[in-house]
Amino acid sequence: MLVYDFDGNNLPPVPLPTRIPKGIFQVDTDKEIVTIGILPFRYMENKSIIWQQDMKGNIIQETDATPFFAYDDFSNEVSNNQNTGQFDFYIFHWGAQEDSLYHYDKAANRLVPIFTIPFETEEIPKHDYIELPGHYIAEITTKVVGGTSMGGMNILVDKQTLKGCYFNLINDFLGNMLITRPIFYFQDGKFTLNMDPGNLLDALETVLAKSANLPDTEIQKLTEFKNSISIDDNNYLLTGKLKQEAKKLTASTGTEAIPIQIKSTKETGTIDSTEQENPDLIYYTATLETWKSYFPAHNKYKDWDSKNAKQVLIGANIDKYGKPHDVKIIKSSGIKELDEEAMRLIQAAPIVPAKNKDGKNVEQTNWGIPVYFPPR
Repeated sequence: MLVYDFDGNNLPPVPLPTRIPKGIFQVDTDKEIVTIGILPFRYMENKSIIWQQDMKGNIIQETDATPFFAYDDFSNEVSNNQNTGQFDFYIFHWGAQEDSLYHYDKAANRLVPIFTIPFETEEIPKHDYIELPGHYIAEITTKVVGGTSMGGMNILVDKQTLKGCYFNLINDFLGNMLITRPIFYFQDGKFTLNMDPGNLLDALETVLAKSANLPDTEIQKLTEFKNSISIDDNNYLLTGKLKQEAKKLTASTGTEAIPIQIKSTKETGTIDSTEQENPDLIYYTATLETWKSYFPAHNKYKDWDSKNAKQVLIGANIDKYGKPHDVKIIKSSGIKELDEEAMRLIQAAPIVPAKNKDGKNVEQTNWGIPVYFPPR
């Protein structure tokens, strides 16, 4: 981890104990403690999802990554927004699965689930969660273009009542300008939107074209602001501090509330209530432990040209005996023969089933694994 002072001078770097495919961190400069969370690839040498270390690279404490493993795909993301003073932690899974937003309890050295949405649908949509002082935001992906999530529905949930609604975020300082994909603009207790001057001009022109309901003074202010902008300007930063006490959700007059099923995963005391109620709760995910030998030995296309390497992302439900069911393609290679071979390989694979906290085999749904051509 590279370190600089405010004059741009190099300071001694902070060594890290492992590779970090994607990660987030927080530095306590007074205590000289670094808290680091990573995207937990299954086959990395490090088996920690989150840890604390000193500035010399010595691990103080670490949390086992096994229950949180993600398949080795950089389409997944890890995030930490710190809008409430808590060290929040969330993994976005490209191969969507039911999951939770967590807080890292440093005293207990564990990730505590605080929020999730039970979709209760056959196909779980891609989704993302963040926490605000008084609410949670969920973004549900409804459109993917060129392998990129383009967002979709935004859901706002009151922390106290767990009532939720669909919402749009607008900037009422700029004529009710629509802010698309608002989940990306809340960090460290602030709203921050970095806008290219050309994009800001386009947005202001859109607002002014629909300004019939704006007062004349507002139109004049927006027009003067637009005229002051040059496309050669530096970027414009729109920022504001979040209120730490948020009002409860209220429906606008004349609108119909749309019920949304929301589930809080807050725990009581130090024991996760979900674990008490559900003996089938997965603590160790299903895994193909022999992947290094299995794929080269059984892949019909093991000699596939490495210069044209391909990957198929396979999803399945794994029963308590390790047998895959409902095997499907989540992300195609674009080549029918490779897709079919990937499905065959997983259907025949010797998978170790998921286990609960007591070590008993349990069923796992929405399990995912990549198949590479040629095998890695």
